[in-house]
Amino acid sequence: MPMMDRDGRLGPGRTSFRRRAGFTLIELLVVIAIIAVLIGLLLPAVQSAREAARRIHCVNNLKQLGLALHNYHSSIGSFPIAQSWAKTTPGAKYGGNPWSAHAQVLSYLELSTVYNAVNFSFAPAQALNLAYYTNSTVLYTPLNVFICPSDGVSPTTLSDIRIDFNCNYAGSTGPTVQAVKVAGQSVTIQAPSGIFGFDDPVLHTVPAYSVASVIDGTSNTIAYSERLVGGTGPKVGDTRRASWGGVAEVADAVTLNAGSLQPQVVQALSACATYARANANTTDLKVGASFSGATWMAGYLGTSLFNTVTPPNSIQYPFNSCQAEPVNMWGLAGFVNATSNHSGGANFTFADGSVRFIKSSIDVRAYWGLGTRAGGEVVSSDSY
Repeated sequence: MPMMDRDGRLGPGRTSFRRRAGFTLIELLVVIAIIAVLIGLLLPAVQSAREAARRIHCVNNLKQLGLALHNYHSSIGSFPIAQSWAKTTPGAKYGGNPWSAHAQVLSYLELSTVYNAVNFSFAPAQALNLAYYTNSTVLYTPLNVFICPSDGVSPTTLSDIRIDFNCNYAGSTGPTVQAVKVAGQSVTIQAPSGIFGFDDPVLHTVPAYSVASVIDGTSNTIAYSERLVGGTGPKVGDTRRASWGGVAEVADAVTLNAGSLQPQVVQALSACATYARANANTTDLKVGASFSGATWMAGYLGTSLFNTVTPPNSIQYPFNSCQAEPVNMWGLAGFVNATSNHSGGANFTFADGSVRFIKSSIDVRAYWGLGTRAGGEVVSSDSY
C-alpha cells in the first residue's frame, strides 16, 4: 500500500484518504430551515407590495371618477343625477329602471364608445324585455375604471340571472335613508342630502345639484366610495358582502337627521346587525342576498349608490345593506354601507375631485357631516 513521503509524495505502502464533498443531513436541514424562514419573512412583504399596488390602482380609479365628475359639471352645469328613469317597454304605461350617475359620465372617462352604445331611451334591465335586448351589450361590459382589484370577486358574471357584478364604486346620497315600507311595498324617496339628486319616477322632477349647492364645501363632501360586490346569496365568510331583507325596524327609519342619533335609527341599525349575525348561514335569497355592484348601469342604492350612515367596514354593523322588504333583484335599502378589502377603512372621492382614506374608527357624526352637501357641519381633517 503506498505511503506518503515527507515531501508529500506517495511512497510505497501508503494510501490517500480523500473526504468526499457534500452536505451532511444536519447541514441540509439547516439550509432548508433558513430558506423557510426567508420565505416566511418575504411572503408578507410581497403580499403587502401587491396590495399597495392594488390600492394605488383603486385610488387612481376614484381619482378618474372625480375628474369625470367635474368635467361633466363644466359641460352640463351640475353634477349628474343618481337616478334617471327610463322605460323597459314602449307604450303609455310601462315599468322602468333608473340609469346611474356612472353611466352619465362615461364619455368623460374616455369611454365614448361605450357611452354611444347606450340607448338611454330604454332602461337598464336584466329581465328579458325590449330594454334588456337593447342594452345587453353594455350590461355585460366590465369597465376597469369601475373595478377595484382588491375586491377579489369583481367582476363575476352570473348568466342564470343575467347580471355581471362589475361595479366597486358607489355614489353618495349622504346620510339619507331610502326605505321600502313592507305594508304597501311603496318606495319612500327623500331628497338626498348628498351631491347626487334623484329623478322622481312618477313626476320626473329632477333636483340636480351644482358646486354652488355644496355649501359645506366640495373638499368636505363625499362623492364616491368603495363597495364590495355581493352575489346571489350571503357570503358567510364575510357578512360585509351580504344584504339583509325583512328587517321591519328599517321601515320606521325613513328620515334621518344627521345632527343627532335618532332613536329609530339606532334601533334599526341594531336590528340589522343582530339579524345579519343570526342569519349568516341562510340560503333563503329573500332573507339574505346582495346585488351590490350588480351593474354600473342601474341607479339604485342596491347597486351603484350608498349612504353615509355607518362608517366604512363597520365591525359594529357588519352588513352590506339592510332593508325592510325582502331582498329583490337590484334592491332598495335603508342602510347601505361603504366596504372595502383595504385594511382599516376605505378610499373615498370627495366633491372637489380629491381622494382620501377614511378610517373605520371615524366618529359617526363626523361621517354623517362629510356626507351632507349643505348640513352646516364643520369637520376637521384630523377627525378621519
